[in-house]
Amino acid sequence: MQVKNTKKNKNILILGGLGSIGLEISKKFYDNDYNIEIIDKKKITIQNKKKYYFLDKIKYYKINLIKNKIKIDLSNFDFIIYSIGLTTHIENTNNNKKTIGSNLISSLNFLSSKSLKKFKGKMIYFGSTHQYGNIIKISEGACFQPLDYQSISKCSSEYFFKKCSSDFKFNLLILRFPNIYGFKDNIQKNDQGLFLNLINQAKSQKKIHLFDSRRFRHFLHIDDLKDILYEIIDNKIFINELNIKGQKILIKKVAKIIANETKAKIIFHKMPVEYRKISINNQIISTKVFNKYFKMYKFKDIKKYIKKLL
Repeated sequence: MQVKNTKKNKNILILGGLGSIGLEISKKFYDNDYNIEIIDKKKITIQNKKKYYFLDKIKYYKINLIKNKIKIDLSNFDFIIYSIGLTTHIENTNNNKKTIGSNLISSLNFLSSKSLKKFKGKMIYFGSTHQYGNIIKISEGACFQPLDYQSISKCSSEYFFKKCSSDFKFNLLILRFPNIYGFKDNIQKNDQGLFLNLINQAKSQKKIHLFDSRRFRHFLHIDDLKDILYEIIDNKIFINELNIKGQKILIKKVAKIIANETKAKIIFHKMPVEYRKISINNQIISTKVFNKYFKMYKFKDIKKYIKKLL
């Protein structure tokens, strides 16, 4: 019988803990002997419980931060991870009300919690490398040039978090990262991610439709995010901002891997006008700060992951 190591016993509150990212992060820390509590606007489902066994063993608060404020005592936690908010950009270009509510309004309601003034732990806010817009060379100190409602609301939320951190004297880490992939289960059709979208096209239509043959994207495997976040918390890495580059790959290369395995045809289309303005194809994300703390870190191989999906 394996005996659990109980030397940690640090308390972590994860907001957005029932989201795809939040659940994986919660499991990582629970399995490593941290005390986990979750806040989310969604209910815990039977499907959640089947995969994430720990949900029956932790405290869960059903709170919709777009409409309500938090009344629990935040000063009881050693760490707070803020993982609330929409993370897709192109899909939410024309839905500014939903985007602003999910990101900005929920942030303001959280930051207005009275007990936050007594919080003396470390707060981690999940930002996005999309916030930099079309800036070519990106570093932690670069100015933002948000190009869509999603990025604007994320930038605004980040500034409010920084202001509260300064006013209330708690440690804050802004963690910005690109598109997350690698979830083991197929998620909802409208949020299935680029890889599954292309695979489904190839299998159902024998065609893969792409915009522009020169587009590339940065990707970060969910296991990479969990490992990096765990190292930051477990090794007490104190830093104010960190950009995670992940891996950069041409979308065309991804499509070719899928097409070769499925015998599908790739069809290129002209990029719609409304999406051209939020193109971030030229981003070069600096790894200077990241390498200072994670110099030997190796990211998961995207190509191997795609082939496993097929």
